[in-house]
Amino acid sequence: MADKENLPRVKISQMLVDEGEGLTRVLKRHHLSGIAISGTVGAGLFLTSGDILGLSGSLGSVIAYGCAGFLVMCVMFCLSELVSVRPSPGAFYEYPAIFVHPSLGFAASWAYWLAYACSGCTLTVEAAKLLQYWSDKLSGPVAILITLAPVILLNLFGPVIWYGRLEWAVKWTKILLILTITVLMIMIAAGVRGKGAVSIQPPSHQWDDAHLFSPGFCFYGARDGQCTPGLSIPGTLGTFLGIWNSISSAIFAFLGLEFVVIAAGEAKYPRHDLPSTVRWIYWFAIVVYVELMILGAINVPFDDPALRPFTYPTDFMSVPQETLDIFHFANNTRINTGDRSPFIIAVKRAGFTTTLPDVLNAALYLSALTAANTAFYVSSRTMYQLCIGGTVHPRIKKTLGSTTYYGLPLWAIFISICISLFSFLAAIQSNHNQIKSVVSRISVTCILCVYLSQCAAFIRYQHFYKMKFGSNRRYQNWPGHEQCYRSGLHQPAPAIIAIVFGSLLLLFNGWDTIFQAAQPGANASDLAAGLIKSYLGPTIFATLFFVHKYKHGRSMVTFREVRDTLDEIANVPEDQSNEPPRENVPWKRFLRAIM
Repeated sequence: MADKENLPRVKISQMLVDEGEGLTRVLKRHHLSGIAISGTVGAGLFLTSGDILGLSGSLGSVIAYGCAGFLVMCVMFCLSELVSVRPSPGAFYEYPAIFVHPSLGFAASWAYWLAYACSGCTLTVEAAKLLQYWSDKLSGPVAILITLAPVILLNLFGPVIWYGRLEWAVKWTKILLILTITVLMIMIAAGVRGKGAVSIQPPSHQWDDAHLFSPGFCFYGARDGQCTPGLSIPGTLGTFLGIWNSISSAIFAFLGLEFVVIAAGEAKYPRHDLPSTVRWIYWFAIVVYVELMILGAINVPFDDPALRPFTYPTDFMSVPQETLDIFHFANNTRINTGDRSPFIIAVKRAGFTTTLPDVLNAALYLSALTAANTAFYVSSRTMYQLCIGGTVHPRIKKTLGSTTYYGLPLWAIFISICISLFSFLAAIQSNHNQIKSVVSRISVTCILCVYLSQCAAFIRYQHFYKMKFGSNRRYQNWPGHEQCYRSGLHQPAPAIIAIVFGSLLLLFNGWDTIFQAAQPGANASDLAAGLIKSYLGPTIFATLFFVHKYKHGRSMVTFREVRDTLDEIANVPEDQSNEPPRENVPWKRFLRAIM
């Protein structure tokens, strides 16, 4: 590292900034894996699983997570290979811009920033609701303030190595939480009960023909919270549509698998550590999510009223009276977010001590809090990389593309965290669930647009590679080719599948709003909110693309333009060819692999 005393400095907000330094490369593989797991395993797994289970049924929820995981896996196949040959911190801008169109890279990078700024806001609201689990007297704004304070302090003032070490510790905490929940769910399914246990149906009840799938799709009123049978779709079509909507929610749970790529600018050994970390993280997420969803569905039926965000009409779906009494639904009372987790519901019913549900809720709060922290980290680094590598105004680049003395992109962090202020709006409004739903859906649709652009970039990259080197045996004669990852499943088939599947999700994710609009007496404001949350993300993405294209007048990237780039990535740059020192002691090698 260069001597900091010889670097030019400018004074911004009373902080010394090194224009010649940028981000610091201090993160190692265990830090990167911690960032990926911390950003992925959060409210989307432990809380959204309850909504998905109630919407689509026991087997339907597993199918929803499986489909979402398959889509994300296809995307990660493409991204893993691109990262292995060109590890870049500005990957979500660079890959589409280099191989497809500069405007596509511009739109993808800003959409990615918006997605995770909104995701951080949503996770903050979810974490604040978990905090209210212990006290109904704790107001929403106070709970959000308590949640946001450590996130803001760590992002603004904590060196990145502190952040990496924290995420490494959080990774093991979440792995321990996953193992604990797995053991508890297996014990409950096997019939283990505590002193305060209530009547629980055996696992075979949750997986009989009547509970495998939801009998239909029900529309909840945004104002009165009632499910009106007249606006419901019963039968096979309703079951399919419930699973279809659940897939979008499940994708939100998978967001964060690509966080490792964003940390490339601060990775110590990017070419060595990034591909291997990206390759295993999506397998970890898919296996864990599907496994926990199966265990949750074994112990909690989909028609359990505790899974319902609103009251549910008994003429549309029968609910045992003893179940209603247990959760005090006689007066149509709402329940906390933590109570809607199928894992906490199962533990409460099994009668496992009065403190165990509190412990689990605390663990879930930590998961949501750290996931929000990681989302703000990723959004700030995305903005920083876009400013230093993208086409932005020089003044914006000088401000948002600057770093502090310790390598923190202060202004990019500040702008990204400002989005979190919308969480206070969700806390003080009576229709806060609607606001949270809009923000989270914008996040998912923006990410889907980014995923599609990365798959398109990979297809073009593979096409250009064949034109340049004339071989399907990729990287055979490249220097350092043993570090290059060649994705399987006969590419570009996974990339094409991801593009088709993702496009269908984007196109039809607002079907429920369109259906309600065709019904008599539809509420205009509710329909407007539904259309905004369904199609605002793709609209922003398309607007960014066409405005940038109109301004710069560029056409599609040609082979002549990308030929030199292929020569560059075929020869490993010296600053990226370094590897961590190899450990000769067997037990130390094993310990490093585990950690």
